[in-house]
Amino acid sequence: MKIKSINVSIINAEGKEVLKSEGKNNFDIDLKQLSAGTYFARVYEGDKLIRIRRLWWSR
Repeated sequence: MKIKSINVSIINAEGKEVLKSEGKNNFDIDLKQLSAGTYFARVYEGDKLIRIRRLWWSR
């Protein structure tokens, strides 16, 4: 079974993509540049959306 790339998009409350990261297994996303607030993480395996998570970010 071939491992597909995983893409994570961080979306702000206005629906704008503010960060994007791609990897195969483990990777980090640096959220330090984001303002405090609510965000959504959309996780894709290839072109398929596999998970959406709400994030609360505070400094």
